[in-house]
Amino acid sequence: MSAIAIDGDGDGTVPMAPRRAAAIGLLAYVLLSPLLARNTVVLCPFRRLTGHACPFCGLTRSVAALLAGDLRRSVASHPLGWALVVATLEVWLRPAEAMRMIATTRGAL
Repeated sequence: MSAIAIDGDGDGTVPMAPRRAAAIGLLAYVLLSPLLARNTVVLCPFRRLTGHACPFCGLTRSVAALLAGDLRRSVASHPLGWALVVATLEVWLRPAEAMRMIATTRGAL
């Protein structure tokens, strides 16, 4: 079993570029989410094909509501929105540990 390299120099750190990209993406989402909330077009392919909500429908609304501080609306949109926020923060704040965990999990499969 081979180890997955986290970075090029082997010190276990992740370059700042992925963190900056994540921060810019999060900021863009927070700033644009009020505009996206008004969109009435169905973007979910599963829902578009079947007319039924898929397991992930509502997850984006749940995360947006949680980031806006509305826990009740977040849980009503999708009960696991908070888990996605926690997992994202874990990967963003401790990327080296997250990559090690992913590498360990892949080896177990």
